[in-house]
Amino acid sequence: MSRSWIRFKQCAYFALSLPFRFDRWHYRVVRENCGYFARVREIHSRLRAVSTVEVGCGLGEVISGLDSGIRIGIDRDPAVIRAARFLRGSHIRFTSDPAGADAKLLAQLPQPACLVMLNWLHSVDPATALTLMGDYLARTRARFVLFDVIHPAASTYRYQHVPAAFAALGEVVAVDDAGDGIRNIVTLAARAPDAMP
Repeated sequence: MSRSWIRFKQCAYFALSLPFRFDRWHYRVVRENCGYFARVREIHSRLRAVSTVEVGCGLGEVISGLDSGIRIGIDRDPAVIRAARFLRGSHIRFTSDPAGADAKLLAQLPQPACLVMLNWLHSVDPATALTLMGDYLARTRARFVLFDVIHPAASTYRYQHVPAAFAALGEVVAVDDAGDGIRNIVTLAARAPDAMP
């Protein structure tokens, strides 16, 4: 993808941030300049997920590029969710309140469902990351989780989780290099909800 297209997209998202008032980091990294998106798309396609839920979706850059009949984006920032709905709302459901109006929808997702949690787990401690992932697995009953862990050499990130730390939630079936020199993409096959700790 050309640099001019990436710059154009970033400028368009910057312009969108003015009326919607979402944080600037949402428009600095777009799908075309994040080195891991192509790898995530490839791994996700192998799972043949009927439903996909992305936690921390921002403007929907990742979820909009994944193939599933049902796609739901969740972000805690209501401003960026409003902007994501404006951009892609006819094809993807966006929510900032997964425990509210959309709780029933999440609990009844057609299976197999995939939970995508990328580029933010490194900002929370291991216990919190495990709890958050477990909570979203319980809400969605997803069979798979795709998440990233930071390479040990990438020392500027606050937390560097290890895939084995999530073994209480299921089996780590693959750890793939993301191709960006920063992270690995982990595929976890979740335990049945009644077998969760």
